[in-house]
Amino acid sequence: MELTEAREGGVAYIMGNAYMRAKHGSGLVKRVAINVEYEFLRRNTRGPRTALTSPHASTLEVGMIYHV
Repeated sequence: MELTEAREGGVAYIMGNAYMRAKHGSGLVKRVAINVEYEFLRRNTRGPRTALTSPHASTLEVGMIYHV
């Protein structure tokens, strides 16, 4: 519904994100490696979204969480 409204309003910028989380019941080492270290690397190795010159009202963010 939000995508249809954005398309009717003009140009829409769709940004996709993927996040990883450790499954419930995973070992401590796996949880730390995925939940802490991967998140740190993801935040610090990708360019900031502010580098885009798209207006905030025309931006739609979609995401998916992977449980590994």
